[in-house]
Amino acid sequence: MSLSIGVWGIDESGNKYRLKLGIGKNLAGTYGTRHRLWGAPIMSRLGLEILPSLKSGDLVVNTPEALSRLKQEAKIIQENLVIIMQETNVTEQTVIGSTSNIIEAVELAEANNGFVTIS
Repeated sequence: MSLSIGVWGIDESGNKYRLKLGIGKNLAGTYGTRHRLWGAPIMSRLGLEILPSLKSGDLVVNTPEALSRLKQEAKIIQENLVIIMQETNVTEQTVIGSTSNIIEAVELAEANNGFVTIS
C-alpha cells in the first residue's frame, strides 16, 4: 500500500478540480514510511511540523502559507539526506523520490490556486 499525493485546483467560481501528476509522481512512499520516515524523531528535530503529522493521519495542505511550508520541509529533508537515511534506514531513492514528488505537487497546486493531499 502506498501513500498517494493528490493535487487539486480551484477555479474562479470556487469549484475544485483534480490535477494530473505524471506517472509515479503521485507517490509519497509506502504506508510504512508514515512511521519510518515521516514520523521519525529526526523530522521533529529538524523543525518539521507538517510532514511528521503523516504519522497519525492524512494531510490536506490548503493555504498558501502551508503549501510553502510543505515545500520547505521537503527541501530540508533533501538537504539532510545522509542523516535521515542513517536514522530511518529508508533508501535514498525513497527519500529523494517522495520529497521531489511533494515539491512538484506543491508547485502545481500553487500555480492553480489549489491544495495538496497526502493519504
